[in-house]
Amino acid sequence: MSTELRGSERCPTLRRVPSATGAESGEDAIRQAHEQGDLRGAMDQAVRLYGPELLGYMTTLLRSEDWARDVFAKLLEDLWKGFEGFEWRSSFRTWAYRSARNAVYRARTRDRRPARLDTADMAALQAPEKSTTLPHLRTENKEWLAELRESLDPDEQTLLTLRIDRRMAWSDVALVLLGEEAEADPSRAAATVRKRFDRLKKRLRDAATERADQA
Repeated sequence: MSTELRGSERCPTLRRVPSATGAESGEDAIRQAHEQGDLRGAMDQAVRLYGPELLGYMTTLLRSEDWARDVFAKLLEDLWKGFEGFEWRSSFRTWAYRSARNAVYRARTRDRRPARLDTADMAALQAPEKSTTLPHLRTENKEWLAELRESLDPDEQTLLTLRIDRRMAWSDVALVLLGEEAEADPSRAAATVRKRFDRLKKRLRDAATERADQA
C-alpha cells in the first residue's frame, strides 16, 4: 500500500470525529477491520473513537489549541502511514498515545511558540473530572491548579493524563513513556512508571498542603 495520501485515501480529519465511546468494543472493531484489510474503515473508527482525547492531550502539553491542531493533523498522517504495518503488540490507543507524545516532543523542539491558552481553559483541560487519587488537587482556585500542572515537565503531565484522566493500565502507560524498554521488560517498566507516579503524587500533595497552610 502506498503511503501517499490522495483522493479517497486521504487521512481522516477531526471534523469527522464525534465523542469517544465504547473503547473496548471499538478497539476490537478497529483490529478486526485492520486484519481484514479494510485500513480506511479501521482508521475512520480509530479517529472517531480516540481523536478528541488525543487532541485534548496534545493541547494540554502544547498549551495552544491552534498549535495542537497543526501537530494533531500531522499525527494523523503519521498514524495512517504506519497503520498497514501495525503489528498489534499494543492496543491502537496505546500506539496512538506513544506517537502523539513523540509528535509533541518534536514540535516543542522544532517550533517554540509563545501562544498560550487562557488560564481558565488550561484548568478545564487539565483538571481530572473525577479523581480520588489526588484529592488535594480538587480546588476552586483554577488559576493555581493550572499553574501547578503547567509547571510539570511533559512526561509528568503525560503520566497524570494517562493514569488519572484516561485511566490507562500501568503496562500501557509504560509503553507510552518508555517505549522499547517497556516492550523488553513489561513488568519492570510498569513498576518504574508506578513509582514515578507515586513520587509525583507526593510532590503535588505536598504543594497543595503547603498552599493550604499559607492560606
